[in-house]
Amino acid sequence: MRSIGLFPTEGGTALDGAFHRISNFNDGLIQKLFTHEVFSLLLAKKLIGLSLMQKIFSWRHTGFNVHSKVRARDRKETERVGKYMIRPLLSLQHLSFDETEGKVCYQYDKSQPKEERN
Repeated sequence: MRSIGLFPTEGGTALDGAFHRISNFNDGLIQKLFTHEVFSLLLAKKLIGLSLMQKIFSWRHTGFNVHSKVRARDRKETERVGKYMIRPLLSLQHLSFDETEGKVCYQYDKSQPKEERN
């Protein structure tokens, strides 16, 4: 196994399995490609309709963002960022539904009162 540099995530793998290092990323292009891939998957699985997808694409900010200018300095930092990226946005254990009020509630901390979100 040969070394491909300190951070082998800064690049991509070709169809033949060869890794190609990329030193400069076009964030705008990556964002567009990723956004289209996500929506294509959602559309194929019938989790979103074409009209909603087109509406979201018409927005100034679709909710997708890519930022590649800040780089990890060592393996520990790379692992920390990776763990952060796969962490769920919220815990289902903290989520509840108040049927009488018709509201979704999220409790950040067991000792704090519930925060309501509509």
